[in-house]
Amino acid sequence: MRNLDKFPGAQVNGKMRLPRDNNDMLQLWRVCEYFQFKSFLEIGFNAGQTFGLFLDSTIGDDTKYVAVDNDFERNQDIVDSIFGGHPKRKNIQFINVDSRNLELSEKFDFIHIDGNHSYEFVLNDLQKCLPLMHDKTILSMDDTLDHGVNKVIEENLLGQNNFVPFLAGNKQILFRHTSNDLTDFLNKDLRTNFDDFVTFDVWNYHGFSVVKMHVPMFIEDHQEIFNLALQTYNI
Repeated sequence: MRNLDKFPGAQVNGKMRLPRDNNDMLQLWRVCEYFQFKSFLEIGFNAGQTFGLFLDSTIGDDTKYVAVDNDFERNQDIVDSIFGGHPKRKNIQFINVDSRNLELSEKFDFIHIDGNHSYEFVLNDLQKCLPLMHDKTILSMDDTLDHGVNKVIEENLLGQNNFVPFLAGNKQILFRHTSNDLTDFLNKDLRTNFDDFVTFDVWNYHGFSVVKMHVPMFIEDHQEIFNLALQTYNI
């Protein structure tokens, strides 16, 4: 988690940079650290923040990481300086393509959809990813407060295609296959070392019981306090 400070965050109009969402990054970190997935697919690389988290949260030398974006040149300095010399560079595949033209056939353990948030693109990304998922795959949908993302979820993921929501942050929701029982993880392992500064609630999301994770605002909004919490609890 501490290595996220290497990343400047997302760009808007090539100038303004948005701060990272500490709560949702912490949530992704715990999920990836716990399950130690062997293959990752991310649609929407942008500044490489979540992609870097995927690399640093997993310890296997044989894990595969695939990043899809239609404009890696926008953040070429990050690609070169951070990922170019990364110890896992041989495990990384960058695919520079409009996701509507993406062609993959292999299965992935973890898929993160965070590309263009318009309905057309989100639906395309999900449709491209569904055949790449198996019954242990975890699917992460980011920016779910956006209308396009939310509509695709309502129409295609709430109990459909055998995937249901199980964990939510501020703006991301994670989905599991209906046969993948994660009760023990949600009730115990997710919360290890988090209970002193993270709250967990049961959220009724369109009729589905979802664990909602929330870092208190005074920690979320003050980077130095958040970093201190990470250090204190060895995260």
